[in-house]
Amino acid sequence: KGPVLLLNHVIQSVPGDGVLWLTSVAQKSDQIKIVGFTQHPEVIPDLISNLAASGIFQSVDLELIERQKEASKFSLICLSITKPQAE
Repeated sequence: KGPVLLLNHVIQSVPGDGVLWLTSVAQKSDQIKIVGFTQHPEVIPDLISNLAASGIFQSVDLELIERQKEASKFSLICLSITKPQAE
C-alpha cells in the first residue's frame, strides 16, 4: 500500500466529531502504529472498528491507553493485508 492511500484510509476512519486526534502514523513493513489522544476514550472502539472495516488491515489491536491530565493517550497496532507481489 502506498503511504497516501494508507493515510487516506486512516483519516477516513477517525470519528468525525473531533474528539480524538492523531499524533503519528508510522509504518514498518506490514505493521502500522497509530498514536493519538482523546478526551473521550469511549470513542477509541469506534476508531478500531472503522479501521478494521476499511479492508486494508488484517488486524487492529489496542496497544496502550494511558490516562493523562488533559486527555488519554492511545496507540494502536495494525497489521496490513499484504498482497503477493507480481513477479
